[in-house]
Amino acid sequence: MRGFFISKELVTFMPMEFQKLERRIIAISICAFFLAAIFSTGYHHFDEHFQILEFAGLKLGLAQAENLPWEFEEQMRPAIQPALTVLFYKILSAVGMNSPFTFTLITRLLSALFSFTATYYIYQYFKKEFTTEKLRKWFLYFSFLTWVIVYNGVRFSSENWSELLFAVGFLLYFKKENRTSLHFLNIGLLVGLSFLFRYQTALMTIGSFAWMLIIKKDKISNLLISSLGVLAVVGIGILIDRWYYNEWVLSAWNYFEQNIILGKTKHSGVEPWYWYFTQTLLQGIPPFSLLLIVGVLGHLAFFKKSAITWIAIPFLLLHFFISHKEIRFFYPLLFLTPFMMMRVVQYLNAAKLSGLIEKKVFSIFMKVVFFSNYLFLIVVIFKPADSNISLYKELYFTYQEPTTLYFIDKNPYVRVRDINFYKRQNLEIIQVKNDSDILHNPSQKSLIVFSNKDKPENFGQRHELVYKSFPDWMSHFNFNNWMRRSKSWYVYEL
Repeated sequence: MRGFFISKELVTFMPMEFQKLERRIIAISICAFFLAAIFSTGYHHFDEHFQILEFAGLKLGLAQAENLPWEFEEQMRPAIQPALTVLFYKILSAVGMNSPFTFTLITRLLSALFSFTATYYIYQYFKKEFTTEKLRKWFLYFSFLTWVIVYNGVRFSSENWSELLFAVGFLLYFKKENRTSLHFLNIGLLVGLSFLFRYQTALMTIGSFAWMLIIKKDKISNLLISSLGVLAVVGIGILIDRWYYNEWVLSAWNYFEQNIILGKTKHSGVEPWYWYFTQTLLQGIPPFSLLLIVGVLGHLAFFKKSAITWIAIPFLLLHFFISHKEIRFFYPLLFLTPFMMMRVVQYLNAAKLSGLIEKKVFSIFMKVVFFSNYLFLIVVIFKPADSNISLYKELYFTYQEPTTLYFIDKNPYVRVRDINFYKRQNLEIIQVKNDSDILHNPSQKSLIVFSNKDKPENFGQRHELVYKSFPDWMSHFNFNNWMRRSKSWYVYEL
């Protein structure tokens, strides 16, 4: 166990107190990833659900083609994650674990395991760069306990899995021993897989290969071998797409054509170039987000020959160029941000702002950063990523017989498109003008669902309340009537 938690080379120059702290933080991180995998149910963005689970649902008989997003018709999404979903789902179903909620729990646990493992090896490699104990401690904290890294780390999303595959390939390059042809082939296979999960990581691969050639002056033959690995994986991706779309397609080209040439990303919103700065500052939770922005920009400015800079610049420029912007687009770079932040702090401390890390103002700033980060980490660990999942779970397990769910204003299973993956096929959903329009069928259960915005007063006096989003005890903390403003559901059995 000792050999797992700490590398042998660190024992020679790191004090025993730091080694104990390191093991403690790593243990806490394992718990954080595990708990987030359990409680952070649902999805961060619609794409995480509709373009993976609903896409897979088409092959599993759980969804219909006409209900899939427009990207399906344009054949522009890689099929590798839907294919993995189909494979995992059938394996679990074969051993009697056919609940969609069990399946998504398994995918979050696998994602958490993959994320923690990648984080561990990234930390082990880069921690040798820091010369003071305080900087090593800060790098340790940010590597394992940054709230957004844990939150994103349990997602079975293209952003997360492409990030992790690229990270492993990136670290493999710096492995000193066994730099054989197979070594460079494996690098190509890993970054090629990263591309299959999210096409935008091609810019990161191009940047890393350019750095290997121009700065590292690696042999062209090694780059060619890695390129062959990339092409081999792309070929496998074409075969997977052929299986999914039932015809030969180049989904990567279709993706580029629809989003870049035809500019269909504009339909999802257009933001100015500075949007990423303002929204990263707000959504990243200041003051941590301020340190993040300074760290990334500072690294690009101060370490121009760094492999990380060469990887990041083309990737960032692409997303600043594209008119539609979302913070999650930058998630494939998350695994590098703790190192970038602390490397810039170390540089400023040594070269520009002598004694920075010992200054009282900066120490107070860092304490506030850590406190706010830990506070938000607790929130994202235990808060569902999507609040509707508990409703879907209640209906799925409690009402297994044929059931009709009536709604008046809002259908909880419509989220841009219909949610089919979490819905039993014998659940019928019907819209009515009011509850008097409901035709009772004694052969099946009848339910009606209201949002908190449209629930009639005293409705529960006539029917049994079987589900509500917030438990009764939370009403004691309904300060400023926040529960009324929050989206919640009430289900009554008729």
